[in-house]
Amino acid sequence: MSSLYEKSKRLVTTVLFDNVVEYLYLLRGVSQLLCDPARAFNRSPLIFFAAAAVSDYYIPREKMSREKISGGDGLTIHLENVPKVLGVLQDDWLHRSVDLPPAFTVTFKLETNEETMHQKAQKNLNSYRCGAVVANMLQTYKEKVWVYLLTDVGKEPFLLTKGEHTIEFAMCDLFISLVSK
Repeated sequence: MSSLYEKSKRLVTTVLFDNVVEYLYLLRGVSQLLCDPARAFNRSPLIFFAAAAVSDYYIPREKMSREKISGGDGLTIHLENVPKVLGVLQDDWLHRSVDLPPAFTVTFKLETNEETMHQKAQKNLNSYRCGAVVANMLQTYKEKVWVYLLTDVGKEPFLLTKGEHTIEFAMCDLFISLVSK
């Protein structure tokens, strides 16, 4: 049997970006476009994969050097935290009218410590009320992921492992089956 992913992959759109500011701008634009009630595709179920932390830190444009930085005694760079937008994404940008199924938002949590990963994934699920949080370890991110579902708060997460297909393939099958119910 052909997978749900194979049947649906022509509907998947990838959005490319070069920096954090561009990512945030495109994230808002694409999410609002996908939820625009005037668009024909708005009636379809929507799975929105929010990229894992593009970066935790950045240099705001107004603080970037306008001149070449000369060599010398070394360099100290002050970075600022990237604004947290998952709450705005979930509550405002991906808002659909009440007669349509809500957008199913999938977010990601990558860590190097398994206990920390589970705690932060659960915290993100509770804080942002996304449809799912995919949690993985830097050391094994290509082999296994834990999937926390908003509908299963308090339950053990799904563990997806690489088998015949990729992890991404298995995740897409899981999420498509959930929104197709």
